[in-house]
Amino acid sequence: MTVPAGLAHQREARFTAPDQDCVPAGASPPDLRALVFANPVAPNTDPERLRAALDRSFGADHYRLVPTEPRDAFLAVAERVLAEAAATGCDLVVVVGGDGTVSQIAERLHHLGGPVAGMALAIVPCGTANVLARELGIPTTIDEAVALAAARPGVVRLDAITFGDRLFLTQVGVGLDAYMIRDTSRDALRRFKRLSYLTTLARRAIGHRSQRFQIHVDGRPIVVRAWQLLLANASTLGTRPFVWGPDIDPCDGVLDLCVFQVRRLRELGQLVWMALTGRVEESPHARFFQVHRELVIETGAPLPVQGDGECIGHTPVTLGIAIDAVHIVAAPAGTKEQPVANGKTVEPAMPGETAGAGTSEPRTWWERARRRIGAADTALYLKLNQLNGGALIDRILVFVSRILDWGEIWVFVALLAAWRDPERFGSLPLRVALPLWVTMLTVNFPIKQRFGRQRPFLVHERARLVGRRPTDSSFPSGHTAAACAGAVLLGSHLPELAPLFWGYAVLVGFSRVYLGVHFPADVLVGGVVGAWLATFYGWLTTVLFPVG
Repeated sequence: MTVPAGLAHQREARFTAPDQDCVPAGASPPDLRALVFANPVAPNTDPERLRAALDRSFGADHYRLVPTEPRDAFLAVAERVLAEAAATGCDLVVVVGGDGTVSQIAERLHHLGGPVAGMALAIVPCGTANVLARELGIPTTIDEAVALAAARPGVVRLDAITFGDRLFLTQVGVGLDAYMIRDTSRDALRRFKRLSYLTTLARRAIGHRSQRFQIHVDGRPIVVRAWQLLLANASTLGTRPFVWGPDIDPCDGVLDLCVFQVRRLRELGQLVWMALTGRVEESPHARFFQVHRELVIETGAPLPVQGDGECIGHTPVTLGIAIDAVHIVAAPAGTKEQPVANGKTVEPAMPGETAGAGTSEPRTWWERARRRIGAADTALYLKLNQLNGGALIDRILVFVSRILDWGEIWVFVALLAAWRDPERFGSLPLRVALPLWVTMLTVNFPIKQRFGRQRPFLVHERARLVGRRPTDSSFPSGHTAAACAGAVLLGSHLPELAPLFWGYAVLVGFSRVYLGVHFPADVLVGGVVGAWLATFYGWLTTVLFPVG
């Protein structure tokens, strides 16, 4: 990772504290509880909030904060401070940054060996995608992630992908994803977060062609023509239901090679659809191989290679596996993370409010109003969430939400209308699907990432969670936004069915609170935002694609 020197210096300076970072070499505090590596240019790094969370969870004099630097200049520094910390008995390393920063520190832990290799690694996800943190269910807000690191409720022994002396924890890719990462600027990542990746991906996908790959899987030669190759150690690209392949487990002692073979735009659409609906293994355009020892990838012309979101070179490449390479702090499966401050459970913050702010007395009328709204929101949530209609109602409401994960139900209705009356509704699938999906992308990426409200089931002991356990921000509700967006789009073309569409949208909003994954305010704002965005994007679609 290359960072402009002026910007790096300016942001790293914000991490400096006389009581810790000026400790001379070899003089780490003897009662050091955590060694903290923080990437000062990670898109979601907030130095003040990080300091407050570390002080609260570890104590101001019991951690050492070290800003990371570009790789080549930083390796010796990282090795020195890791050895110093291990010598004092410190057994916890906290990494604040994205997947690339986590891999860089994990690599040093693995290669140094001895007491350093036995140190646990905790993640505070502040990168763009944060694939590994989402894979392991680690909270995506600074306060919760630091609290989890300090509590250390469980440790996962993670495998890793090796590339020479490099170590990668999530995936190594050759193809479109490597072009996407190479061509997305650091400035765009800071400004637009994951949306910048999606924009670059869409631009690079136009004209991208399959390549001929010669691969050796554990010595077995295979020749394939593929659009994308990915050696995966994690199943998701950060957001469910998108999965690289079936049953990918970062702790099973094997790596999974995913080969995506696409030659036409129609085939790409089929592959993307099956991936979004969690059925990528059924696609005729995807093949999967397990790698137990070594994978060699060769191409006619050099192609870029990415590892954990960083460009690492060009083909040919030889990749291997390191079993139990690093110990990652994570919550045990089935438990609820509860951020703790000064021995008390932190109340869920309102959108835009720092988690744990409820522990101090509000000083302004706006703070008091937000506190009252938050209390009412929580009380209503608990009332609706505790209704518990039984197993049948639970399954019905899970289904009501699930068929809206990516707007499937609305697209199906639009396709059905076009099939029954192609003269009137032949263009309806386009006029529904395009603005609907753009609305969902807008809500689930830039808007959700702007507000880091924690999910209600994470902070309320009495919360009842039914179905899947989302790991992203709670505010606003993406499912409700999609439900209201579809009701707006379809209702304008099929007004006689509009009451039915809006009835379904209301049911979806209720289900999100009933299932325990959203506060009522998340649902209300999600519905309003989804309806407004769908109206705007629907108008824009009409302007760009007028009916002939």
